[in-house]
Amino acid sequence: MSNKIKLSMILLLFLIFTNIQSQSHLSPEDSPFGFQNDFYDYYNIVSQQYYSKLSGSPIVAMICIPAFQKEWAVFIVRKNETDTMIVYLIQSKENIYNKLHRLEEKNIIYDPHQNYTLVYKKVIDIKDANSIREVLYKMTLNTRYENRSTGGLDGTIYHFEVVGEYGRRAGKVYEAYESTATGQMVRICNILSKYTTSEESKKEKILVSLRKMVKHLNDGLK
Repeated sequence: MSNKIKLSMILLLFLIFTNIQSQSHLSPEDSPFGFQNDFYDYYNIVSQQYYSKLSGSPIVAMICIPAFQKEWAVFIVRKNETDTMIVYLIQSKENIYNKLHRLEEKNIIYDPHQNYTLVYKKVIDIKDANSIREVLYKMTLNTRYENRSTGGLDGTIYHFEVVGEYGRRAGKVYEAYESTATGQMVRICNILSKYTTSEESKKEKILVSLRKMVKHLNDGLK
């Protein structure tokens, strides 16, 4: 193997390692729900469409913004004036960003009363809800800016929000390797989404997987 090829391989491995290492933490949100110049109207509409479907205040939220696929989100909500915790899975019927562009091309004004989403929900034990909240809150305490780009036209951005002992915290990550802390948090949200649409007979098996993942992530966080 030539020295040139060896050098190229070393550089590639270094870049991969650096990228994975940077995903061990969340990046700070620049302002509520990722205010981003030209994307402000889009983010605002997604936020309105999703949060308006909740029956209480979310203690945990993860909103997935992919470049070309349908947006989706998982919320853990405390039902108004009760100790009941509900997991919500909210999915866009189609990519809202593309939908808005088509409306604009036809000179059609966006109607905020039109429903763009599908909603699934299921009650979850308060202990499970709080364990997820605690591990996400723990993650937000390590939030810091990354030494790489945190956005792109062909990737996925995950926005997290959590309410903890000292108030509301938020963070985001662009892409997420499953072996990293942020990737494991995304995995937890994926399990929660599966939980909301599961049959009653499969619910406990999903919860066992969820608890194992939460414990693994919590043990790995400093």
